[in-house]
Amino acid sequence: MPLIKFNDNKVAEGLYLLATNGQVGCYPDNVFAVSERLLKELNEEFKNKGITYQVLQPQELKSHRPFQGATS
Repeated sequence: MPLIKFNDNKVAEGLYLLATNGQVGCYPDNVFAVSERLLKELNEEFKNKGITYQVLQPQELKSHRPFQGATS
């Protein structure tokens, strides 16, 4: 499962496209885990909208656990 990080000025737009088209794991520092299938499906749309990202290696994460959100 690829880990990606969008350019800072396109995080919201990139995350919106990911979240409305498939499952996304959210890590600290705006790092997202997505399926290879989803990334391939959205690659052309990212290019058309000027959304760039970099693929990270797992060891580049500060935390290896995805964000779970607040609990009540």
